[in-house]
Amino acid sequence: MLPNPRFAWVCANRLSECKNYLLRSHENMEQYMENEYWDILDSNRNKTGRTIQRGKKLADGDFHLVVHVWVRTSKNRYIISKRKNNRPIFPGLWECTGGSAIAGHDSLTTALKETKEELGIDLDPKNGRIIHQYDGTNTFSPNFVDVWLFEQKVKIEDIVCQETEVEEARIVSKEEIHKMMKTKEFVTIFEAYLPIVFESKVKEEF
Repeated sequence: MLPNPRFAWVCANRLSECKNYLLRSHENMEQYMENEYWDILDSNRNKTGRTIQRGKKLADGDFHLVVHVWVRTSKNRYIISKRKNNRPIFPGLWECTGGSAIAGHDSLTTALKETKEELGIDLDPKNGRIIHQYDGTNTFSPNFVDVWLFEQKVKIEDIVCQETEVEEARIVSKEEIHKMMKTKEFVTIFEAYLPIVFESKVKEEF
């Protein structure tokens, strides 16, 4: 899927910032990463049959799968979570749920797993779909990103934040997310495709 002009413009302005941040975080990253492995993908998103330990640098031409999971609740509001201050990348910033696919897991499995682990929410697969895909390449960990949107009624009291990674969670409007982007409280890599999230639907009626 080719990026739209707005997506390309934001990426060009944010890429250097993200690259520098990842490089500065590399030393802490190796200490933080758990002993897990990723499937290595080729440039066409096919599994190569090889794996790599999380935190290790991928070779040229190798990629791994990452998912971003946006959950739209009733009244057109979204669940966001705040990263712990001890996280090696983007500490203390707000984001949607997401993470890297571990070896053997596909995109949907990863989306359900990450949401359950980070927010304690059991998403119904019927309530979600991939709304966007792009190459999230960077200097340390080239990846393919699947952006999921789920439409499911969730109350704030239903959310149980993962103690080791998530500081807190909120259910907010798209206007609040835009405001947090402007004040640098939100991870900026999501800004490029936010219009797709806000305009997309999973169900005709929700």
